[in-house]
Amino acid sequence: MNLALIGTLIRDEIIDTTFNRIESWGGLVYTINALHAICDESSTILPVMRIGKDCYSSFIEELKNYNGVSKTGLLPYDGVNNKVRLQYKDAGQRDEYSLNPMPPITFEELSPSVLEADVLMVNMVSGWDIALPTMQRIRHNYNGIIAMDVHSLTLGRREDGFRYHKKVQNLDQWLRCVDIIQCNAAEYELCIEHFGNEDKLIRELNKDAKRLINITLGEAGSRTIFFESSKIKDVMGQAPRSIRVVDPTGCGDAFAAGFIAQYLLANDLKSAINEANILAALNGSFKGLPTAWDLKEAYHKFKGI
Repeated sequence: MNLALIGTLIRDEIIDTTFNRIESWGGLVYTINALHAICDESSTILPVMRIGKDCYSSFIEELKNYNGVSKTGLLPYDGVNNKVRLQYKDAGQRDEYSLNPMPPITFEELSPSVLEADVLMVNMVSGWDIALPTMQRIRHNYNGIIAMDVHSLTLGRREDGFRYHKKVQNLDQWLRCVDIIQCNAAEYELCIEHFGNEDKLIRELNKDAKRLINITLGEAGSRTIFFESSKIKDVMGQAPRSIRVVDPTGCGDAFAAGFIAQYLLANDLKSAINEANILAALNGSFKGLPTAWDLKEAYHKFKGI
């Protein structure tokens, strides 16, 4: 199984509700981490992201801890790497500041192997990871499954880096490029607002192709909405109660990885939803980014592998 990922490498500074500070890799690395945990050794993970000159050598060193992660999509950037400061107010609410933004990835920078992958995951970590015309060119040239985490596409940025929710221009055009859409509850509300109501959102998106929407709900689990036999189907996923979440950072990224990997492996929706919720919770059981092997070992222990 070959999985291509497009997004942004982040240096995270996480400040929890007790004002403890943790610095770690973030952004697309959470997706890489979760795929490394769930995929077998025959799989190849191909991340496409810029890496600032201040982070390049240390991140290449970090990748030595992973099996099956290709370096061919890594794009050296002659500038400072994107940094994000996350200040948590409670378990679900936080203030976010994005510093040192990097330019969007262009279609010409994608290696041929990206368009040959079994699945392409686009994680809008920064919100400007790629531009809409690039996304449209990818859709035109790629026949496989495209999954997208809406994520920071719904966020604006002030001059001081503070992120705030905003309406997304041309949101319908973004979503029509995608087969599997993921968002959290706040992002989903912005999607509904764009289309007018939930029923119209789902019906409009399924006019020309089958599209599935995953909505992550934190401790409440998830909702998966799709259109089948002229009816809207709504499936709830349960977060495992036996796993204690101490840091929600990156849980949505882990959910996306778990869902798409299991969906490809088993071709079973309920199984994919279950694995996604397990990986999301396990990711949140660590403060900051878990190491590559800590998350894999936690997943294997939970599954009894």
